[in-house]
Amino acid sequence: MTAVWRIVLAADRGRPFRVPAALVWLGDVSYSLYLWHVLPIRLVQRMADPPRGPLAFVAVIAASLALAALSYRFLERGLAERVRRALYA
Repeated sequence: MTAVWRIVLAADRGRPFRVPAALVWLGDVSYSLYLWHVLPIRLVQRMADPPRGPLAFVAVIAASLALAALSYRFLERGLAERVRRALYA
């Protein structure tokens, strides 16, 4: 709730509100993260039955973010760049 108030107060003062770069990046890779998050969950479930503790949680988060970043960089942005070059070349 405090984040909402910070945005409202920043807008009220006429200043632009700066979004942290980490949140912008997370927004960029969010669709890839949505697509890939199940795979690390299933892998951890198979490796540790039942998966326990913070290590399993951190492993799932790290693997999901890594897969999402790679997918965003090489699939989403890579394909978009190729299409753009093909259309405007």
